[in-house]
Amino acid sequence: MSTSSLDMDTRQRSWRSTRLNAPELVAPAMVCALDVHEPFVDMQLPQSRDGGPYRSLFVLATFEGRPVGTAVISTEGESEIPRARVATEVRRQLHRQLTRAIARRTRQRGGHRPLTARRSVSVIVTTCGDPLRLERCLASVLACDHDDFEVIVVENRPEFPGTRQMLVQRFAGDARVRYVEERQRGLSSARNAGLAVAKNELVAFVDDDVVVDRGWLSRAAAAFDRSDDIACVTGLILPLELESESQLLLERFMTLGKGFAPRIFRLPESWQEFPLLPYTPGLVGSGANTFLRVDVAEQLGGFDVTLGTGTPACGGEDLDLYIRLLREGHAIAYEPGAIVWHPHPSEPRQLRRQVYRYGVGLGATLTKQLVAGPDRRQFLRAVPAGIAYARDPASRKNAGTSAGYPRRLRWLERVGMLVGPAAYIGSALRRPGRGRARVDAPARRQTADGRRELYLRRLTLSRDGAVQVVEIAPARVATPRRPPARRRRAGPAPRREPSVERAALTYLFLFSLAVFAGARAMGVGELALGAEFGVLFFGVGAAPMQLSGAADLSVRLGVAGLVGLATALLAGAVLVLGPSWQPEFAAALVLAAAGVVHALAWPSAMGDLRLWTSRRRRRHSLRRPQVMPVSYSLVLTLVGTSLWLGSAVATGHVVPGVGGFLTQITPLWYAGVVLVLAAITLAWREPHERYAVLAVGSLVLALTLTPALVYGMPRSQSAGKHIELVQTILSTHHLHAGSGIYFAYSGFFAAVAWLCRLAGVSDSLGVATFWPVLMGLVRLAELRFLFGQVLEGRHRRWAAITLVVLVDAISADYFSPQAVGYVVGLGVYGLVLSSRQVLSSRFVVALLIVAGCALAPTHELSPYIIGGVLIVLAVFGCGRPRWAGLAILIPAGAWALIHRGELGGYLSLSNLFDPSNFAPPHTSTAPGVSRLPIVGYSSHALALGLLVLSGCALVGFVRHRHERWAWAYLLSAGVGGVLLVANPYGNEGIFRWSLFGIPWLALLAVHAVERPSPLVRYGAWTAVTAGLLATFLVAAFGMDGSAVMRRSDLDAWRTFARTAPANADLLSVGFGDLPGDVPQTGPHRTQITYETLADAASQRPGRPTPGDLDALLRRYQSFVGRTGGLYAIWSPVLSTYGREYGLERPSQSRRWLELLMASPSWRLVFERGGSYVFRAVPRR
Repeated sequence: MSTSSLDMDTRQRSWRSTRLNAPELVAPAMVCALDVHEPFVDMQLPQSRDGGPYRSLFVLATFEGRPVGTAVISTEGESEIPRARVATEVRRQLHRQLTRAIARRTRQRGGHRPLTARRSVSVIVTTCGDPLRLERCLASVLACDHDDFEVIVVENRPEFPGTRQMLVQRFAGDARVRYVEERQRGLSSARNAGLAVAKNELVAFVDDDVVVDRGWLSRAAAAFDRSDDIACVTGLILPLELESESQLLLERFMTLGKGFAPRIFRLPESWQEFPLLPYTPGLVGSGANTFLRVDVAEQLGGFDVTLGTGTPACGGEDLDLYIRLLREGHAIAYEPGAIVWHPHPSEPRQLRRQVYRYGVGLGATLTKQLVAGPDRRQFLRAVPAGIAYARDPASRKNAGTSAGYPRRLRWLERVGMLVGPAAYIGSALRRPGRGRARVDAPARRQTADGRRELYLRRLTLSRDGAVQVVEIAPARVATPRRPPARRRRAGPAPRREPSVERAALTYLFLFSLAVFAGARAMGVGELALGAEFGVLFFGVGAAPMQLSGAADLSVRLGVAGLVGLATALLAGAVLVLGPSWQPEFAAALVLAAAGVVHALAWPSAMGDLRLWTSRRRRRHSLRRPQVMPVSYSLVLTLVGTSLWLGSAVATGHVVPGVGGFLTQITPLWYAGVVLVLAAITLAWREPHERYAVLAVGSLVLALTLTPALVYGMPRSQSAGKHIELVQTILSTHHLHAGSGIYFAYSGFFAAVAWLCRLAGVSDSLGVATFWPVLMGLVRLAELRFLFGQVLEGRHRRWAAITLVVLVDAISADYFSPQAVGYVVGLGVYGLVLSSRQVLSSRFVVALLIVAGCALAPTHELSPYIIGGVLIVLAVFGCGRPRWAGLAILIPAGAWALIHRGELGGYLSLSNLFDPSNFAPPHTSTAPGVSRLPIVGYSSHALALGLLVLSGCALVGFVRHRHERWAWAYLLSAGVGGVLLVANPYGNEGIFRWSLFGIPWLALLAVHAVERPSPLVRYGAWTAVTAGLLATFLVAAFGMDGSAVMRRSDLDAWRTFARTAPANADLLSVGFGDLPGDVPQTGPHRTQITYETLADAASQRPGRPTPGDLDALLRRYQSFVGRTGGLYAIWSPVLSTYGREYGLERPSQSRRWLELLMASPSWRLVFERGGSYVFRAVPRR
């Protein structure tokens, strides 16, 4: 910086130095204004805010309404200041300013006409839930003497109702007031929202805490007439009050005022006086008092949403705007007559925070010029002069702070400037896709006569409609809903925004169909089966919603999952239990119906797609600064997914031992899952829901796909019976419902067999292995559908979904009818809780009937829990229709009545009101043997997760105990317990109760804290989810050593089933479960458990002996009543189970195998992978 420029800057140092011999300004000081052209009057001084007398007067002197300077008058504790003293002090301190003002009036009377305001103005007042200050600000704005203006109030916290209520109560009769909601957090986003709906030529920006002068609008509007290139006008900002030392300190040393002389800033003319422009934008003005031409603002893209209050950058959006204006060749005028009174921070802590944020905002603004500015070379050349300017005590920036300014504040500002670069980068990464300055100009459209209008959705706040309410970005705003107990009964909601969901679903349907056809032609059955599920959900399931253009994607996917599963269950049940097996014909009928619906909806879907594409192109045509559209949540999701998926693939197939794969997989898997969990937390900060979808989806896949990859087999021994029943259907094409409970409730098995037959898959083992993955994803869609109907805000919805995922360690998602029944139940809950604005009543009734008919032949327990929940919801007025429970219970009851013979063995009056019904399964240990710790850890971890969720749910219930919906959710969680009163369901009923109760507990849990602070939102949430993740891993996978199926065990059973006589028996030599056949009536191969024939003596130390084996064979023959057709199986799984539960030592289990191998009474018929099958040889 040259010496001449320094001298000139010193001469321009501060408008405060124009006061001659002014007394020291002492707090508390009374702020007032007087016109020296009018007669002076005695000034009566009230008491200060703290009850004491004012010690100083801070006087704004005006001449014929125009400010000329400020004067300070010492009150000396007096309550009245005589007019003579006031006049003397003002004229003495402002002599030169008053002389210039008189000369200016003389010139104007000599022929120079004063500027007049002829422009219309839109005043944008941004607020964030502060109706009291806003009311004061609006009252001052509406009192302005300008003729043509409107006021646009932009609420940046739409969930706060106080602003809307205040507008209705105070300004409902003023048609100049409009109300806009902007959900994207940040001052820049709020200002851009107001700019998008501004109707007038000029737009003015003020904060909600200021008070404007009566001539504020007219004088600022008139300033645009000084030159044709003026695109922006800034005004004078003065303190609203000086009651405290902090306010006085800011006014003395860091005033927001820029002087009392009008000036114009333009480049390159202003370089002679201000050589560092445009990189010293603080000389120009402040965003709290800024006017802009609307057309120029739209060309520049409005305010940069990576800067400003509400972002990590903390400010700087106005400085950045001034830089872009000057760089683009526009001029900025400073008009001191446009006065705004601004409240300074009253507390030292507030002052320090504001000074620090000033520094952060300035640092972030300058960082943007280096990172995204169009002229980095010019900026870098100005850096040395800028550093000298910042350090020069005579510069305009430091002139007011050279003496008496606290060093702590100076260092706080400097620290903030150092933090500014990181804050800017963090803000840019935090707002992917929105980290660019923009105006929602694509919302505008051209009418036939060339006028601009807006696609707006108006809401009514008052009956007279005087206060207009406009939503700028309806695609980002959830459909307004009341609590379920007060659900609105209006018709379907009007279409808000064109979308691509329908076209995307049709494309996915066609793509899946093409992949299925190609895979089927090439004989790749597994690929065809995967594509078949795409056809089932995206084609058949999504078809009912394709003719409706109003539903969002979550509703479409929820309905698609429900309809897709119900269709497969119904089709399979009809084919298997009906008289004819025609899978291809049934598939053709279903596919034709879905194809017709998609074809009918295709023109409308493509119209939406074209409109959406054109708007998107128009939106991207606006000029925006280039920033990195990256999200912390997305980055963590991608990195975490890469880690856990890469670890799972690299680990390969393992044989699970104690603790399952948790002890065998690399630590990188754990690191990946933790990163995904952190991504879920950070997704709350993102403007779009898709980041939460990706993060939670990755978590679900990590917990379901990993076991499938590392084990390569189903995680439940019970899945073996289900696989064999599917194989039976594939071979016989028919089942007799009277053959047993599995045959009566065979809808699930029939559906899988139908799909396998269509895909050309001969063995359902692969489907069973990856079934939890499919159920996990469908469950995710159904949970989002359900929670979307009853929870406001995406944060609560995905928090509730995450809680369900982390607490549900019951492992009921294995290859079973229960897994399908649970997911269908979630979809049914979403149906009955949806409003008519989301789904029509006829549509809901139709789907309820379909779901009820599909569940009836599928599972014997799920329909009654689901129906009971629907009854509870209806009683509390939360569901529709009121008889929805009957649509589920009547088909289930009728089916049970028809097949009461098959259910008779599972129901007993002796179980009624038996307390043991609520007890979990229990096993006794053998003498001298103890359980492994993992058994206790697993059960305790499951209980701990449920207790944590229940505790949070209880807090949420207590907070809302006066609401009917709280009681409905609490009782819905307990419906499963009512069924346990009658039947323990094999001592597993308590787990089924917990399974169906977890979603309702999660709904209550997220209401435990209504408006969480950042500490609760991020700190406590992180701690809770991390703890729940630990409990889930131990509870879900700790017992995999004995729970996971082994391929050798399945092959052993199949060898037995293929070679043994039809009435043969198979004895498991050891404790635990193995794959087998389902129980049925009539002659069939039977599995006999070891517990049935075990002798306590043979479990003692040193046993078994050859005599124990002979005794076991005799008990075996006596139990079945014959000597032929007797088989035995030994597996390492039986040894692991006995070791875990303390039932048998591993050496004892191995001894049984050695005895069988050596005994002449048993012959080995199968050996593979550690599994053995023996046949008893009858003695002659």
